[in-house]
Amino acid sequence: MDRGSLLSGKLALVTGGSRGIGRGIAVRLAERGAAVAVNFVRDESAARQTLEAVQQVGAKGFIIRADVSRPEDVSAMAGRVREEWGQLDIFVNNALGNLLGFLRPPHVVSLEQWDEAYACQMRAFFVGVRELSPLIREGGRIVAISYWPGSHLGGFQPYFAMGTNKAALEAMCRYYAVALAPRGITVNAICGGLTDAASSISFQRKRRTPYSDGCEAGGIRWVVQELQRTSAGPSPRSAPLMRVGSLAKPSWRTVAHH
Repeated sequence: MDRGSLLSGKLALVTGGSRGIGRGIAVRLAERGAAVAVNFVRDESAARQTLEAVQQVGAKGFIIRADVSRPEDVSAMAGRVREEWGQLDIFVNNALGNLLGFLRPPHVVSLEQWDEAYACQMRAFFVGVRELSPLIREGGRIVAISYWPGSHLGGFQPYFAMGTNKAALEAMCRYYAVALAPRGITVNAICGGLTDAASSISFQRKRRTPYSDGCEAGGIRWVVQELQRTSAGPSPRSAPLMRVGSLAKPSWRTVAHH
């Protein structure tokens, strides 16, 4: 099968798709034949650049402004998808939020900063799945972008609020994988490393880890491979339903499968 047609006819929504890994995933999905809805919250110009890249490879799409930390915005985003397409195949939960605004160690982070991390991560994913899963067709895909060192290690203390929310997000994937299995919908958490995106570049230069180098291109490849796996039809009921993988490594770290 031609790689450009692997996802032909599929409809994808990528939150935080205006830049960084989100943009890369959106464009790679388009290269595989999917139509792509690009979510953004502030930088409409960057979102339009992503959309132009999607269209340049022959795919269709549109942009949606929505702050995923606001449940009403997520509901409106789902409404726009319903209005444009009436259904969905792929939901990539990628939006990061204002990471630099709540980078604080455990004993320093304020309640307001903790709530901000919760709103843009765990709650945003909960509302997103609640609003979008009724639109997802049988054999669809849900992927949540996480970060392995942050969700499973505690060495980088300022990542406390985000890391603990990412760990919770991965746990949610396990529950959703079981809940949506009867419809053949797989739910996966994919762990990315640091990239040169604006949200991370200010501290990436100061702190590099084994997960920091060369992860963006490889990470996008692994996400899209997971999304197109068994894309020709509904997911086999015996296939793994939930896996956590590292974008920085060519190997999966299996957490749970049924």
